[in-house]
Amino acid sequence: MSLLIFIVVIGILILVHELGHFFSALLLKIKVEEFAIGFGPAIFKYIYKDIKFRLNLFPLGGYVKIYGQENDQKGKDSYSQRPVWQRLLVIIAGVFMNFVFASLLFFILLASKGFVDRFDYSILDTQTQ
Repeated sequence: MSLLIFIVVIGILILVHELGHFFSALLLKIKVEEFAIGFGPAIFKYIYKDIKFRLNLFPLGGYVKIYGQENDQKGKDSYSQRPVWQRLLVIIAGVFMNFVFASLLFFILLASKGFVDRFDYSILDTQTQ
């Protein structure tokens, strides 16, 4: 049971991370060729607007295949033809999404406890004996 929970949690973290790369590329109008979660053989495939979506057997990794990222392919929608700031934004977006996701979970946790913000002690209330 613990292994299953571990795989689900890692799978969610990977999904959030890869969605950061995916959406930043789409927003910058860089062509995304494939979005995949996991490795190994595909258990689910779907093509939507020329983007291949895959769910693979082992959800312990993932990738977003962006046009022009590995080769110096030409074109207005190629990653390699974009300015450095746009390429950097696509790369950093994955880590940024993990940070946003962790912050959201932290906020939900605080909200579920009622945002308790009082302390039972103070540094200024120390007494010397």
